[in-house]
Amino acid sequence: LGLAAAVPLYFVFGGKKKATISPVGKCVLITGCDTGFGNLLTHKLLDAGYTVVAACYTQDAATKLSDLDSKKIFPVVADLMTKEGRATVVQKATKICKTMGGLYAIVNNAGVAFPGNVDWLQPKAYEDTMNLNFHAPVELTYLLLPLIKKKKGRVVNVSSVCGMVSSPPNAAYCSSKHALESWSDCLRCEMMQWGVKVVIIQPATMKTPIALTYAERYRDLYLQAEPSRKSQYGGDEWIHHQHAAQAKGLEDIAQDPNITADKMVQALQLEEPPTRIKSGTMAKFFFQPISMLSDKRRDSILGAIANANKLTPRGVVVPHPPANKISHITITVQNLEESFEFYEKFGFEAVGEAEGNKQFLKGGAHRLWKPLLLLVEDPNMPKRGKCYEIGQTSLCLYTTNIKREVEALKSKGLEVCYPYAGTFLADIATYRSPDGFIVYIIQFNYLLGLIYRGVKWYNKIGGPNIFDWTINVGDSAKVNKMFEAIGFKSMSDQNKDQVHEGLLPAFGLTGDNTTIEHIRVQSLPSEHFFLITMEWVKPKSIKNGQELLNKLSISVENVEEAIQKAKDVGMIVKEGAIQTTTLPYYGEVEVGTAYLEEGSNPIEFVAF
Repeated sequence: LGLAAAVPLYFVFGGKKKATISPVGKCVLITGCDTGFGNLLTHKLLDAGYTVVAACYTQDAATKLSDLDSKKIFPVVADLMTKEGRATVVQKATKICKTMGGLYAIVNNAGVAFPGNVDWLQPKAYEDTMNLNFHAPVELTYLLLPLIKKKKGRVVNVSSVCGMVSSPPNAAYCSSKHALESWSDCLRCEMMQWGVKVVIIQPATMKTPIALTYAERYRDLYLQAEPSRKSQYGGDEWIHHQHAAQAKGLEDIAQDPNITADKMVQALQLEEPPTRIKSGTMAKFFFQPISMLSDKRRDSILGAIANANKLTPRGVVVPHPPANKISHITITVQNLEESFEFYEKFGFEAVGEAEGNKQFLKGGAHRLWKPLLLLVEDPNMPKRGKCYEIGQTSLCLYTTNIKREVEALKSKGLEVCYPYAGTFLADIATYRSPDGFIVYIIQFNYLLGLIYRGVKWYNKIGGPNIFDWTINVGDSAKVNKMFEAIGFKSMSDQNKDQVHEGLLPAFGLTGDNTTIEHIRVQSLPSEHFFLITMEWVKPKSIKNGQELLNKLSISVENVEEAIQKAKDVGMIVKEGAIQTTTLPYYGEVEVGTAYLEEGSNPIEFVAF
């Protein structure tokens, strides 16, 4: 019944053709007529019978318009970035329109974009953008408004979807369009009593010079930025990757600019034009819907789009580790550059620049905090021991498809140490760094696999997913009590008769020659990173000099209190355990060091 009633109502009211105003005797000033919307609109208005004063930036563009077979086109060359240029346009428009019966409308179309990240785009870009995109329309309209009021005419301001939703990395342009829209809203209300209509045009990306040269201008402005501002972004490789991704993305979504030019004609012709006219598919079906979302949801969408298919800056901003979380894991390496290349193949990215012999790395995206890796170069480091020896540690990365992961790593030149092995519970593949450190990837199967896929989806986890850190100890019962006392909670305990022997071949071992006394999986509260302690009986777990190569670091608010607690629970704390040191990216920090067992397995407590 509702539909039956709506259909006839549509044909009675909604189906009516909207009333239009005759173009006869109407003079319109358009800015930005060299190319794009302004040039197209000029041709369309001339064809419709309007008189057009066309403000151009270049003489060449003005000459081409003068050559049109029309007595109703009056080009004027002016730089609207300057007061002199604006005055020239006002004088020309006033003079021409007097002979044509007055000024019916101004179309503030001229615009410029200086894209760039807020972090490195220089302030002058904002000044120049506001000058043309906002101050020029304000001044031209102010000076010509008395003429428009006499004709009860129009002010048409060409904004953008960027005036609806701020789209990074384009802060200068978005700011100017938001300012233009706010000013237009005030002007529209104030002009109601004078019969002047004010219309905002909100185009999506169209095939205009300002859009099609966006990627080039972004690249060029980055290259002109201060070196200190660019240092964290990754140099030429980063910007050329950004440029290619942006150019491809814009090419894919840009539409015919005639779509917008036609909407501009409607803004001038309709008796009752909408206050805002959107043009383009993206304006209606993307920008308008997301403009109604909460800031948090909108940010997540725009942030993902802005960074899609682009390299993360080498100095990607990483917050200070929250207190009572594992902040980072230190891995001693023989050669920093070679080791970085190894971890980079897994997807790790640098955090800031290397400082001295140290470099922080980060894994994939995660809704919660995940530990960083800290590579510390020591060309004279002792040789690493076997995977079962005391003090030996290893890093585990979680994947949902181990076969695909192994193939991907193989294409990058990384081969598994042994054929990957598995059970009904999980599959594992192991790799060794250039100096022998073990990194292994794990895929869980069946129900456990489904659970972790859900966890991965919920927490928006990207790769590489740092999953756990394994420490070999001499006395697991004693060490586990220490971890319990400082806040770790046991997630799983396995005795020697519960070990999944099917996973051992991935480490070059078999159930016949291996006995693991105890395995515990544990974590700090609300943390999605696990610490595993293992006590090996066979092969015999011994110390061979590599027990101090790697460290586990926990972020704390008070180092003195943390060290005292470590001492109270049985950890070994030596004289001068608390020191001040400098970490890359984070700068000066206070660090307290304790040991799980004599001469091995250092644990750091760090106040960032």
